Amino acid sequence: MILTFTPIFFDERYVDLRSKDLDALLAHLATLCVRSIGQPDAGLWEIRNGWQEHSFTNLMSWAGLERLERIKQAGHLASISLDLTSARIRAAEALLRSVHDGAVRNGPSDLSYDAALAQLPILGYPNRQLSESTVLRIAQELAFRHGSDDSGFFYRYVREDDFGKPEGAFVICSFWIAQHLPGWDGSLKPGRSSIECSSQPIMSDYSPSISSPPRISNAVISRKPTLTSVSSMPPLPSVLPGATYSNLSWPMALHDVQPSAPLGWPLSYQWKE
Repeated sequence: MILTFTPIFFDERYVDLRSKDLDALLAHLATLCVRSIGQPDAGLWEIRNGWQEHSFTNLMSWAGLERLERIKQAGHLASISLDLTSARIRAAEALLRSVHDGAVRNGPSDLSYDAALAQLPILGYPNRQLSESTVLRIAQELAFRHGSDDSGFFYRYVREDDFGKPEGAFVICSFWIAQHLPGWDGSLKPGRSSIECSSQPIMSDYSPSISSPPRISNAVISRKPTLTSVSSMPPLPSVLPGATYSNLSWPMALHDVQPSAPLGWPLSYQWKE
């Protein structure tokens, strides 16, 4: 919720949405972020077979506190007395406890990979090397393959949960990962602004002889998406430290997207060196 409200304080088009009620809500959300740091929970995927500390919870706590810190530095949220800088640092330190072999894992006591952590750079985590390594490891370890061929889809995770070991890919994971691979993956030319998935129907990639084709979860779609950045769109003020968007960065501006944009979503960004 904090990330959703952040543009209100950095885009004058939404100045009329700033209010004491919103300030009070953000102050409450700040306390929830602090309370969640390093604590066991069911995680993003709401696992029911045991709570544990999750890296994604610590990442989201960091992201929320970092946004609030910058909003306050911009002269807003005067009613928040919480030391946002110290809280942000504590959340970052909690996240780093889960780093193993150069990549962020699911938690300090769980070294499995989780596709949700491909959002490290999306959320503006400032350690570029760690973000890059984590995304690429996730892309390698959680790829949903048919034989030796990559399908363009990814598992959320491959550890066992309360339903057993996952068998199906999760569509949203492809979007998280596709957003970063063009500029980082050694097999792709740096600076490419798009990843184009096949436009053929999903099941056309698989042999008719397969009795049980791979399952695709989380969406009902008949064709694979095409992910293309809209390089011609003017930039909005960057809201991520160390990164600048090459096009629209906030869902609130969806109505500004050119009709010709595939899926209506510009998804790429560029690092500012």
